[in-house]
Amino acid sequence: IPTFPLVVEIQNWDQVSIHQNVGKVVDMILRGQSYLPEKRWLDTNGTFKATDVDNPEIESNQTNVEVNRPITNTSYGKSTKILPFGINRGKIIQLIESNQMPIDLVDDLDRAELVVTTKQFFRTMPKLLKKAEDSGKSILVLKRNSTVQIREFLNDLSGQNSNIQHIEVAIQEASLAAEQIEAGEDRVVLNPQTSYVRKLQHQIAEDLRLASFSVGKEPKRRVTIARK
Repeated sequence: IPTFPLVVEIQNWDQVSIHQNVGKVVDMILRGQSYLPEKRWLDTNGTFKATDVDNPEIESNQTNVEVNRPITNTSYGKSTKILPFGINRGKIIQLIESNQMPIDLVDDLDRAELVVTTKQFFRTMPKLLKKAEDSGKSILVLKRNSTVQIREFLNDLSGQNSNIQHIEVAIQEASLAAEQIEAGEDRVVLNPQTSYVRKLQHQIAEDLRLASFSVGKEPKRRVTIARK
């Protein structure tokens, strides 16, 4: 007799698998029979969903569940559409709703203005990120999938002076500075930026194996990129 009547398998931040009737499930697996557990997840709009697998070997009284919980948008300005990859979507939705941020989550790359992921995923470059890069989409990379990093990113993205176009320009400026250094410059001083944008510029320098440091006082603090 199993110790637990069911098992909840955490697959990622937004999805779990529910294994009902553990004893029967174990027997099926040992016999080499196929088995599909019930899936429960949050989609990109924050909607809770569940699928009940029609498996005659497993008794279940679960039903499909769908509870709409749309993201609340602010009434000012145009919302920015972002596609998170490998990021805690539930935490993003919570922060967007609680702070009334003009940001929409999408699950379609064509609709996304910006893709946000972590350093770990960006280095392995899965198909979706490769497709985003090839299509010219802006990709912002967080060091970690942490609440602090996500909050800082969202706050900066939703700020009046830190919209997506501004961030894109700052990233392009850092990339151009790296090219200038490769062409022979010893160092290049960039324009003043917010702390979050400076972190992105530092990251570009690090990925290209260049040195970088910030100088000056807020709000005129800026990044300098140089040879190591």
